[in-house]
Amino acid sequence: MVFFSKNITLYDVIREYDKESLKSFGTDLGLKKLSQLKKEELVQKVGDTLLAPEVMFYRAAVLSDREISIFEKGFDGPVSYGEDEASAVGELNELNYIAVTKNEFVVPYDVVKVWKEIKDDKFRAYQKKASWVWKCLFWTEQMYGYTPMDIMLKVINVKKGIRIDEIELRVLFEHFPKDLLWTVLLQNIFLNVSYADNKEALLYLRYKQENKEYYIPTVDEIEELNETGALVSGKEYRNMQAMLIKEFNFSKEEATNILLDLWDKISNDDTHDAMQWLWNQIEFEDDKQVSKAVGLFMAIANGTRLLENRGHKPSEMHSKKPMGPGNMPIITAGSSQTAEMLRQAAPEIKKMGFRLDVDSKIYPNAPCPCGSGKKYKKCCGKGY
Repeated sequence: MVFFSKNITLYDVIREYDKESLKSFGTDLGLKKLSQLKKEELVQKVGDTLLAPEVMFYRAAVLSDREISIFEKGFDGPVSYGEDEASAVGELNELNYIAVTKNEFVVPYDVVKVWKEIKDDKFRAYQKKASWVWKCLFWTEQMYGYTPMDIMLKVINVKKGIRIDEIELRVLFEHFPKDLLWTVLLQNIFLNVSYADNKEALLYLRYKQENKEYYIPTVDEIEELNETGALVSGKEYRNMQAMLIKEFNFSKEEATNILLDLWDKISNDDTHDAMQWLWNQIEFEDDKQVSKAVGLFMAIANGTRLLENRGHKPSEMHSKKPMGPGNMPIITAGSSQTAEMLRQAAPEIKKMGFRLDVDSKIYPNAPCPCGSGKKYKKCCGKGY
């Protein structure tokens, strides 16, 4: 990054973009007649727009208090940030109001100047509502996909001190930064853009959700999903985390990352694939560990909030049979050692309703037959 110091300007930052990216960004900002402009003209026009007080007011209003606090740390020059701040720095970078490297970020001094002009009581009052609605939009994108106006208002108004009606919500939505929005408002429906131009995907989503009721989250659930992109603080996930740390010697950070990936796979893949993925991450020492892990996974699968259930856990559904006897995935082994343990634990596992397949010839954790010395899943079986 050119001139990565407290003297950097916003124009320096966006000058790093190529011409086509600048045109696309300018279009998202609502700018017209960009096709004939030279790069430096685009830099000037986009920069002028981003630094307009009214534009910064509405763009910055989607930031949470924590993100604003981190943002202001970069006012006096490059400042380092840790892994716990990486997500917030990423959000700031998407707004295009910081310059960032792998370990540091800085706020351009012309951005600081405008920020000090707009950050007053009016901004704070507006930001309190806008940033919360922004978080609620993320919840509905991930957990509903298709959200009627009345449901959106119920989600938003779960927070104490927040009371927003349809008129105010429409005004807030209209002023959200269009380049960062993943939701479109069609009459009275908030629709994840993934389905806006994909009729088949939308019809399939509606079919899977049927007439299921919408789960209305707690404030903590909305905050957690925004902070981590997952919901792994429940007892089902915490029990698995404890086992990964205590019995498989994963660090807390490693165990947490496994849980985050597991949540994502259960949310987006089928249960069998998620279980197989988890099995490939760990190596069992005995059949007791196998049985315990199976039970913990079953609890997680039944305790994960799903898009197809409009945010409900399978265990909360009456119209959908949760995992249990007769409704369980097939377990296959990750290694020859695990296969033998599964055979030993077979009676107890089958009592839980699982089916076993331990006759595979090549296991993910076994040495790759190509002779590389790597595990099969890390070599020829990559992506298994």
